[in-house]
Amino acid sequence: MTSSYTIREQQISHNRFDDEVIIVNLASGSYFSLHDTAAEIWDLMQKGPASAQSLAAAFSTDDPQAVRDIGAFLQQLLSFDVIAPGDATPSPVSTAAAYTQPTIEAFDELRELLLADIVHDTSRPARDAIRELVQLAGPAAERLGCESELAGVERVLERGSGADEQRRAEQEGGSLLSVAHWLAEETVSCLG
Repeated sequence: MTSSYTIREQQISHNRFDDEVIIVNLASGSYFSLHDTAAEIWDLMQKGPASAQSLAAAFSTDDPQAVRDIGAFLQQLLSFDVIAPGDATPSPVSTAAAYTQPTIEAFDELRELLLADIVHDTSRPARDAIRELVQLAGPAAERLGCESELAGVERVLERGSGADEQRRAEQEGGSLLSVAHWLAEETVSCLG
């Protein structure tokens, strides 16, 4: 009997964003990106057990190379521990999507961040924990081109919360009226 595979729902998180599926292996901390045929295969696998043959048939192709490509792709997913082998009969599925060779991109630069044990972490100030998370996310932010957004977190940490800013305004001005003036100035500066 042909091997079938199912998604390991208990140890992963996955979502579709437009034409991309992101899969996070919660046990390893690695995450994966699927596009085109690979994303469509993932969607089809959410409907039940699948095999290379059943997935190739879903794309209305009986090309032996497509079956081999899909089989290799399933082996990659298996090696990343996001699917599990089984012997269940593959679910009948179909798609109108055109077949192209499926590929997967694997990333692990957020491994430490994704594997952070927040529940059992040591007690420390929130600012320190956030700074550590920002540092761990740095390589991914650089790869994605969003370093300036991540740098904004540091600016907020330095400035403090809105309550911190209001307390400073009250201490500097000595009254609640100074807080109202500060709020008005901040509001006007954001409009201009």
